[in-house]
Amino acid sequence: MEKWMIGPETFTSRFFLGSGKTAHYTKELIDSAVNRAGTEMISVAVKTLDTEDSPLDMIPEGIRILPNTLGAHSVEDAINMARKARDKGLGNRIKVEIMTDSRYFLPDPHATVEATKLLAEEDVYIDDLAGVCMCCTGKDKFVQMLVNAADAGCDRV
Repeated sequence: MEKWMIGPETFTSRFFLGSGKTAHYTKELIDSAVNRAGTEMISVAVKTLDTEDSPLDMIPEGIRILPNTLGAHSVEDAINMARKARDKGLGNRIKVEIMTDSRYFLPDPHATVEATKLLAEEDVYIDDLAGVCMCCTGKDKFVQMLVNAADAGCDRV
């Protein structure tokens, strides 16, 4: 499999798993899913880190963690979540997701790009160790938003 990089980290799999609903599964089932999928990274919502059923307890050893700001409703929420992930020892990488639409859970691309810009300005998030990821869906004007995210310092879009 072809290798690719995010910052200085090398990956062979482009398949990342999300940790949503891990409290409903056994550690053995998650280990099996990770091994069969060949994933090297699992995305974890920062808001779940302090819960009784923290997904961190279920993630197999050696799998890299990609904290995300799922549940953020503003730029400030996303920045605070990113800082919390860093303070919890999860590194400098963050997947930025700002959802202002609670009915359909669609991301707010403008707020997401703004949070990306501000996080990229904090050396702790964008340096030779890590990057900021941005999540967006849809089409038409979003192509320009993706260009803006890359210009803002987003390592991968």
